Amino acid sequence: MEISIKNFYNLKDSSQNKELDLNTINFILDSFDNNDNKKSKKFSSYKKNSIIQKNSKVKIVKDKISNKVKLILNKLSQNNVNNLILEFIQNIKINSIEEYNEFLKTIYLKILSEINFVKIYLTFLLNIACTYNKLLNYDISYFVELVENKFMSDYFNINNNDYLDDNNEDNRINNLKLIREMIAMDFFDNNIEQYVNNKILTQNNYLSDIYYWFKDVQLESETVLIIKNLLNTQNDIEIRDKILLQNIISPYETEPIKKSKLIFKKKKTNNSSFDDNVVELINDYLINDNYIIIKSFIESRCKEIPEKNNFCEVMLNMYLTNNYKCILDLIEELINNQVLFKSNISKGLINIYNNNDLLKNNKNEKDLVNKLKILGITKNLEFIMEKYKNELSV
Repeated sequence: MEISIKNFYNLKDSSQNKELDLNTINFILDSFDNNDNKKSKKFSSYKKNSIIQKNSKVKIVKDKISNKVKLILNKLSQNNVNNLILEFIQNIKINSIEEYNEFLKTIYLKILSEINFVKIYLTFLLNIACTYNKLLNYDISYFVELVENKFMSDYFNINNNDYLDDNNEDNRINNLKLIREMIAMDFFDNNIEQYVNNKILTQNNYLSDIYYWFKDVQLESETVLIIKNLLNTQNDIEIRDKILLQNIISPYETEPIKKSKLIFKKKKTNNSSFDDNVVELINDYLINDNYIIIKSFIESRCKEIPEKNNFCEVMLNMYLTNNYKCILDLIEELINNQVLFKSNISKGLINIYNNNDLLKNNKNEKDLVNKLKILGITKNLEFIMEKYKNELSV
């Protein structure tokens, strides 16, 4: 009888087949190897190979589910949630808790990578979870475990079997934002927020994350006192962390916070606390080239024109006093990204000349004026430009 390929393939599941012993397997392999003049390879374990094949099949199924879920999530928007829930149920066949957990892990990773869409993703997740809870009694406990395990790994170095340990700052902060949104959408009971509050305030791995956790909520007086105590008692806090912590409590502050020694200090004014913050920020920029934190400070603490002008005055004063060349590059980057405007720079420089006679005819003035001319910052600065009109770049 002629055997087709399909019939031959089906023989693998026949009840009449029996498992070959190891000697027989090696004999067959040796025969093939000898015929092809290849180096003989031995099987160490037939059963082990079977397990590997089985695990490979499981991985293929998981990958298939993950890819299908990603395709649906990529199309998700505020207007088509219901349609894509229906598409998910119709097209993605989940037959085991392992496959369901793969779906939960896929959507968790998607949220971390696209945190701006967290509300839509969580809404989608809730609807799918309710459906599978009714059909198969599955829940989202694995999703919660992923969130919790990453939190404990990031802040307390407690590594469970399944956690995302990638040393990625965005993922770490986005995990906090996810927890905050899950609290808002009643995923947890009322005690979880206080639990996270206590944990984030007692960890020492990433002090700046205290800012990211509390920045959009009203601080309790006890929390303000804890953060103040951190600033006043820990001498080794990085400048970036210090600035962020000062920013989060500044609306609640009644007493000045103890300051560290500065590389440069501007003369005392009615706004010396703000000025000292700017000096610390720029000192940090000079050491670590940390542009992002300066941008964040301006956007959060310099929302009004006078504050932007004051920032520019301190920054320009630092350059004229110390000749830090990279401050000129910082000015250019802030202008090009529209974090500051040309009028803020010119007003800051005018304030310096109005308030400090010692800086007139400063030896660093020429390079600064040349940079401002290149950037097109000349309005109201004609009295300075005139001094170098024959020496400036075209």
